[in-house]
Amino acid sequence: MLDKQLQLRTKVMREKDEIREIRKYKFCLIRVRFPDGLYLQGTFSVYEKFSEVLDFVRENLEHEGLPFVLTSPTGHRFEENDKDSTLADLRLVPATILIFQWDPSVEEDLKLAGNVAYLKPEVMMLVQSL
Repeated sequence: MLDKQLQLRTKVMREKDEIREIRKYKFCLIRVRFPDGLYLQGTFSVYEKFSEVLDFVRENLEHEGLPFVLTSPTGHRFEENDKDSTLADLRLVPATILIFQWDPSVEEDLKLAGNVAYLKPEVMMLVQSL
């Protein structure tokens, strides 16, 4: 291990090492942070598609049919073309936090309606303090 740190390594060599590290994991822990400070947590296979994460979030929302956006803490916005990528391909393994926000097209309408609940009441009953 120390030898690798002392060696000058090409980008390809570093990427191969990173992929080797990712293969050690079977599961991925995803936490989705909502604007009200709550987190929704799910465990997924590293080979599941990102669309599974989107479906998981959607089925726990108070307003399931409304469009939303997930971003990484670094600001990377996950787009439509990411849906078919695995969690390992997106480098979300072994764990990550994603930030939830409503799509800008509906965010203003929700604010005007005064309804700021993000998660279903049955999900809210399961809330635990960390």
